[in-house]
Amino acid sequence: MQKDTGNMQKDMGSMQKDTGNMQKDTGSRDERVMGSKDVVKAAILLALTADRVEEKQLQKDLMANGIHSAAVDYGGEFISSVMKIIERAVVSAKREGVIRECHA
Repeated sequence: MQKDTGNMQKDMGSMQKDTGNMQKDTGSRDERVMGSKDVVKAAILLALTADRVEEKQLQKDLMANGIHSAAVDYGGEFISSVMKIIERAVVSAKREGVIRECHA
């Protein structure tokens, strides 16, 4: 188990280095192109953070690359928790500025 954890941390480190390469720069900050793979990578990286400090640092790195992000904790039985998961995700997204009040 320890070996797997070490490999996962190594993979996380290399994936986090890639956050700077998530978009293609075409010359101007406003012209950056973001693909769906970049968004998925950001979501996975955020989901795999070990604690809130790491989460906040990754959110800063992602924001520097033009990716707005939000994270939320949830637990319990999945089926009965779906509405709570959605509610918490929306609240978190509003709090982090990913969406505005008109979207919720």
